[in-house]
Amino acid sequence: MDLNKQIKIVLSYKSTKNKWKNNHNSIEWKAADKLAKVVMRQGLNKSKNCGCIDDLFYMLTTLSQDSINQKQKRMSSRFTLKGMLQSHKFGIFTNDNITDEKAIEILKDNSKNISHFSAYPSDWEKLIGKKEAKKEVTLSPREEELLSLGVDELREMADALAIEKDIDKASHRCKESGLTKFILANE
Repeated sequence: MDLNKQIKIVLSYKSTKNKWKNNHNSIEWKAADKLAKVVMRQGLNKSKNCGCIDDLFYMLTTLSQDSINQKQKRMSSRFTLKGMLQSHKFGIFTNDNITDEKAIEILKDNSKNISHFSAYPSDWEKLIGKKEAKKEVTLSPREEELLSLGVDELREMADALAIEKDIDKASHRCKESGLTKFILANE
């Protein structure tokens, strides 16, 4: 959501608010409610003739561009705190002032701080340099073909290959991946 654009759209509804303010299914009310959740951290009150819509319009006209930019950045953040995080080295953080960059910095300093986050990217360890990125493995057409077969078919192929090559059979404990490796190594 482009916050500046959404604010302009909702502010354009101000002159017609008497027509839609009690209609919670209207496009205008839904857009205003969605925006209220971002800028006021709570949706609009569904009570008839509540003043929450007026409060929203007032807030939208008084928001500074810095505040809008901060909220926009927060909306695109991949890290969400459970509550407040206090660090002697970095200061105090809430979801209002934590950024992805600051979260990564905090986690680089101490990866145990991940417990303070309720949401974070699955590759957070890679982002802090703690874990190597997994290299993409490219399979040959033969490997793909073998991996598409079931364990019984692979066992049959491995046993036939062992007889043909006069080598020991694959272990009876081998699963699909082990049988596939056996076949590839001995073909």
